[in-house]
Amino acid sequence: MSRTVDVLIIGAGLAGLTAADQLRQAGHERAAWQSEAAGPVRQADIPRQAGLDGAAWQPDSVLVLEKSRGVGGRMATRRIGEAVFDHGAQFMTVRDPGFARAMAGWTKSGVVAPWFGDKNTRYRGQTGMTALAKQLSQQVDVQLSARVVSIAIQTEARAPGAAGTARAAESAQASGAADPARAPGTQAAAAQVSATHSGHSQVWQVLLESGEVILARSLVLTAPVPQSLAMLDAWDSSGKGAGGKGVVAAVLDPAVRARLEAVTYDPCIAVMARLENRSAIPSPGWLRPRSGPISWIADNQAKGISPVPSVTLHAAPDFSRAHWDEDPRELGEQLLARAASDLGSRVLEFQVHAWRYSRPTTPLQTTIRSATDGSLRGDLAVSSGQPANALAATVAGLPVVFAGDAFAAPRVEGAYLSGRAAARLLLSLPPQPEPHPGSGA
Repeated sequence: MSRTVDVLIIGAGLAGLTAADQLRQAGHERAAWQSEAAGPVRQADIPRQAGLDGAAWQPDSVLVLEKSRGVGGRMATRRIGEAVFDHGAQFMTVRDPGFARAMAGWTKSGVVAPWFGDKNTRYRGQTGMTALAKQLSQQVDVQLSARVVSIAIQTEARAPGAAGTARAAESAQASGAADPARAPGTQAAAAQVSATHSGHSQVWQVLLESGEVILARSLVLTAPVPQSLAMLDAWDSSGKGAGGKGVVAAVLDPAVRARLEAVTYDPCIAVMARLENRSAIPSPGWLRPRSGPISWIADNQAKGISPVPSVTLHAAPDFSRAHWDEDPRELGEQLLARAASDLGSRVLEFQVHAWRYSRPTTPLQTTIRSATDGSLRGDLAVSSGQPANALAATVAGLPVVFAGDAFAAPRVEGAYLSGRAAARLLLSLPPQPEPHPGSGA
């Protein structure tokens, strides 16, 4: 049986988790059937609503899908024995006032800590860069190892109308599914996305590699742009594996598609090496070579995340691109040899990770425009002309928001700002036409 959520977010990096957390704070519920902490959920406890091909539906629910076994995306931390490595994003900087407030809270709670810099402090995760993502994921529902095969539109579904939405919400509260700790007044915000799309007779259909199908009223794509486009393009028009009848391809407006295809990224080959002794890298534990194949070296022990000597090397973009298809082991040995004088210690073991989409080189700076008919047109916006930090579009009347650092700024803060913007775009959608006759109970 298919499952339906109000908002489906693909990608559990900082942008996706921030979007989910912002929606949670606005009153959206966790998808009960994905809550491991609460233990098994009986089907009878899940509020149901007629329509959507009989799919189980929980009102105002948000679900995050992540193809990997852990959260964080490029905010990645890995262990080799006792050694700990940040092998993706190395630190966080703060410019935006909202991100500054969030960083202050994370610092106070011990999730992040200053690493270096006086005027422009660089922050690290207390136990590694993935610590922040893990903290955010505790508040929202994330389904790990959920690789998306294709994204399409199911056209024969019937979404519940406003009356059905209200009764389902009342049922959820009566059954205890609703969060009793929700702040007063958030119920109205929580119902906003549901009410917005109650008039549509189609939903997003997301097919997972496991064969599971998830239906959603709204979609947020936070993977690197080429991967997001590939998921939209992967639907097989023959219907094989994607549910043929009543399912059509999700075709973006050509102008929106062209803007997305213009986004490019630098690759990065990362080397994680466990050392015999402390490295020769001076405190506070980082180097940025001015030339050569290496762009960054970090001492994870001096950084404060590894109990034993360990270093992370990032190859320069040009080197990574030129040697992308070569043997990873040989590349690791070559880069470690070039860094030998800086390491100052024998390498006991190492691993290599290749980031195909390491850093956006042509971020998509969007500004906000409002459509005269109240619909989404490419990138949503307000009349102030401020950066939107996310790109919203509609396909067959269904909203999809593209988010990530490529839409704001090529740094951790950019991912946060884009995730926050994605949530705000969804919550600000104008009301849609009333439900079709018979679409609501």
